[in-house]
Amino acid sequence: MAHHAVCRLVRAVHGDTAAGTKSAAESAATDSRSVGRLSDRAALVTPLLLLVTLSIVDFSSLLYACLALENGVSQATRSAVTGNGQRAIREESIKAAMRQATPTLTIPDGAFTFNHLPAGAAGGSAEPAGRAISKRSRSTTRGVC
Repeated sequence: MAHHAVCRLVRAVHGDTAAGTKSAAESAATDSRSVGRLSDRAALVTPLLLLVTLSIVDFSSLLYACLALENGVSQATRSAVTGNGQRAIREESIKAAMRQATPTLTIPDGAFTFNHLPAGAAGGSAEPAGRAISKRSRSTTRGVC
C-alpha cells in the first residue's frame, strides 16, 4: 500500500498517469496554455511588424516624391535654358515642363517662384553673368533631398 502511495506522489509531481501519458484534462490544459502563450506573442509582435511595414511604405513614398521633384526641376531648368520666347510665355513653358516631368504630383501655381537677375548683376562677382548664375543655381539645388 505504501508503495502505491509513493508511486502516485511521484506521478503527480511529474504529471504522469499510470501508463506514463497525460490525461485528457491535463493535455487540454497544456494545449490551452500554449495557445495562450502564442496569442500573447502574436499580440506583441504584430503591431511592431505593422509599424515597420508602414514606416517602409511611408519612407519610400517620401523618397519617390523627392526624386520626382528633383527630376522635374532638372527638366524645367533644361527647358528654361534652351527655351525661346517672351518672359510670360517662358514662365508658363517652364511650369508646363515641370508638370510634365512629374505627372503623379500636383504642383500648384503658387509653388513656382522665378528670380530674374538683370544682365550683369551676378551677385557682385567679376565673372560673366551666365557663369555666375549657373554656379549659383548648381550650389542651391544640391542637397535638396
